Amino acid sequence: MKLYNILIFILVLVLFQSCSDDKEVNIKEINTTNKEANITQPKDNESISEELKEQNISTYIYEIDNKRYSIDSLPKKYRDTNVGKNRFYFLKNYIDYQLVLESLPKEQKQYAKKIEKNRKKILTMIAKKGNNIGELDRALIDKKIIIDTIAIELIGKKDENLSKKIEAFYKKNLKYYNYPNTVEISAITIKQKEEMEAVVDKLKKDKITLKRFSNFATLYSSSPKLKKDGGYIGKISAKSADNKLFQTLWDSNTTEGFFDKIIKLNDFYTVIYIHQKKKAFVQTLDKEREEIKKYLLTPKIRKWIKNRIKKIMKTKKVKIYDTFKDKNITK
Repeated sequence: MKLYNILIFILVLVLFQSCSDDKEVNIKEINTTNKEANITQPKDNESISEELKEQNISTYIYEIDNKRYSIDSLPKKYRDTNVGKNRFYFLKNYIDYQLVLESLPKEQKQYAKKIEKNRKKILTMIAKKGNNIGELDRALIDKKIIIDTIAIELIGKKDENLSKKIEAFYKKNLKYYNYPNTVEISAITIKQKEEMEAVVDKLKKDKITLKRFSNFATLYSSSPKLKKDGGYIGKISAKSADNKLFQTLWDSNTTEGFFDKIIKLNDFYTVIYIHQKKKAFVQTLDKEREEIKKYLLTPKIRKWIKNRIKKIMKTKKVKIYDTFKDKNITK
């Protein structure tokens, strides 16, 4: 349970940070294989609980003040997430976050603009990367964005020296805010040249938009990661391991859009879509202030949320049932 809480926290934190930084990626790390979880998806009108029971996977009922919640009691669009044994943690976090939000109605109104700004940044980045995350993932992320934004504001107000700490952090890490020339890209990678040529021919039959390119990456890429991310790779520069690719793209006349050339990289044939080219710059403290603030307050945010949930639960009557073992597992 603790592990899953940390994973959700890290996911949102990474998304927060990735919205403003200019970190580079290594395309050589993209074309690696991975094994997907072998969990059967339930049919449309079937109970997920029954499906999991048939696979010897426990499902749970979470009871608060005599009201019962289960995977099957979640809205239908939240029930199709392939999370196997972690379904309970999805359910628990969904309920925990909802209870925390219900305890913060004034704060949600007070910080509505910042919440919306953070939500837009993160959900835009998710869409940009083409991440195929489940509806329940999205619901959890959305709730976590709201909670984190409020926590940052409330905790930050109590730290009188926070502004000085932010400035000191920026000065100490100034070299990391000196960004080189970068090219932000998406890619389709295929092992066989003939297959790539056929895909490119299909791609050229209509206007090549980023959305269409991403769909092709999901359909045809040999890389599991690119399939999942809709082809999105990120930013590369002359300092990265892919410096030759960077130089080719940087020197080209294509500033944005499809780069009409098949390139061979690491035994894969690759085509590129350029999102943008960005010249070297130094990020100012004012633009990094919020991100540094989030980073410095991370341990306190985690503790604040944990304590908030504990406080709420003291006023609630809670029972947790493992339906596979048919017993109360409340600790």
